[in-house]
Amino acid sequence: MKKITTIIALISFIITIDFDARGGYQYQFLLPGVFLFTYILLAPPFKSLGIGYQVLNIIWIIRYCLTPVLIRISDYQFKYYNNITSNDMNIALIVMILEMIIFIFSCNLIYRRLLRKSRISKLPRNMNNIILENNKTFKSVSATVIGIMFLLLILVLVLDPNAITGFNFILSDNFQGIGNASLGISVLIVSWTKITITVFLIAMFGVKDNTLHNPLNFWCSIIIVLISISIFNGTSRNEVLIESLAYVYMLTQLFPKYRKRTIIICIGGLFSILLSMTIVRFFNTTNINEGLSNFNISNVIVLLNSYFAGQQNIAIGVINLRLFFGEYHILTIVKDLFTNTILLSNYVSKLDGLSTVEMFNFTIYGHSLWADQISPTITQAIGLFNIFSIFIPFILVYFIFKMDIISKNTSNIFGIFLAAFIAVNIAFYSPGNITILSTAITNRFIPLFIIYKMSSIYLKRKEKGGSDLHKS
Repeated sequence: MKKITTIIALISFIITIDFDARGGYQYQFLLPGVFLFTYILLAPPFKSLGIGYQVLNIIWIIRYCLTPVLIRISDYQFKYYNNITSNDMNIALIVMILEMIIFIFSCNLIYRRLLRKSRISKLPRNMNNIILENNKTFKSVSATVIGIMFLLLILVLVLDPNAITGFNFILSDNFQGIGNASLGISVLIVSWTKITITVFLIAMFGVKDNTLHNPLNFWCSIIIVLISISIFNGTSRNEVLIESLAYVYMLTQLFPKYRKRTIIICIGGLFSILLSMTIVRFFNTTNINEGLSNFNISNVIVLLNSYFAGQQNIAIGVINLRLFFGEYHILTIVKDLFTNTILLSNYVSKLDGLSTVEMFNFTIYGHSLWADQISPTITQAIGLFNIFSIFIPFILVYFIFKMDIISKNTSNIFGIFLAAFIAVNIAFYSPGNITILSTAITNRFIPLFIIYKMSSIYLKRKEKGGSDLHKS
């Protein structure tokens, strides 16, 4: 993969050289060029880590190679905000390059310090077989915890039945919005329960296969994953993608012999689901052919630029800093970190001042009522933390690598999923933005971690009880 990435970066560098380019894009060839040089010198081996680092590599390819190439191929014919100057674009390019270097340097430093210290470099080359090669016995999810989640789900359905109205099935005629639940936490409980039950069902077949290999265990697990990712809340493609990748990684650990089949089947199903959601969300149709007819290179560039903090989005962030830098204060940090936290959002929204998202949308639209644009991590970090923003990439990379190590070494199936889920979340949202990451921590990571710890405690009690019974 590292060789492939190097080749992609080299080709992208050659394609994007165009000194007659549209204003602000004359030097965009530096993105794949500097990425090529930095990646060869500093990037850790691709196979040495888990899915978090692998997703991070893919994000880099999209940001620094694919997006510039598409911009060049389109002859710069795509949505361009008029208030962005060539100077803003050039500053954005410098910011992106510096961010890239810091990120890849962080990977190199943390890989050598953290991973070598944990002796992960001495583990077998085929990391997908690590659990089986170490003769670890897989641990399932506690049935007691599943019972508790079922009770919570029933309670939600009784007290707040509208909590499930926002959930869609991919084969439905039309997709609903986010629903009209009375309490936001009701939707989260349904989501947590869906994830926990999915992992529990897969774990049953994984534990069976760990004892006695049977292809049926694998195929049942595949079906469970495909059904689970076909049920989603609203039309958030990112949540579906991240959750699905964690399932795929878990399956490759449980069924290493079927790794290629797992990737092909699950990624194929995931692509179909995401394509359907995209067509419904942006083109308001469930007809695939009609939706595809609306797709063009300009739409793809806009999507990639928005979701993965392309040069134009960074330029808007630069303008945002120029307009609002003096208005960043401690309450801005509080609003950015907790504005979407279910139990605190009502209180945080009443605080004085604008959040970075509101500032960013004001920069684009001229007012702060819109909230459909994503502020890039790097410019948000500069506004919130000034010079200390340099540590944000180090923090993100540290947790990605830490979760990758845990996902490789734990024998607890829920732990494998949760570590992969956290690593993919952080890697995917590393370009933008901090608010999304903090929301994931409070609304998904912490609750799922509590469920995981409860499961581990009940499993230990059960093992201890069985051990005492065996002794007597």
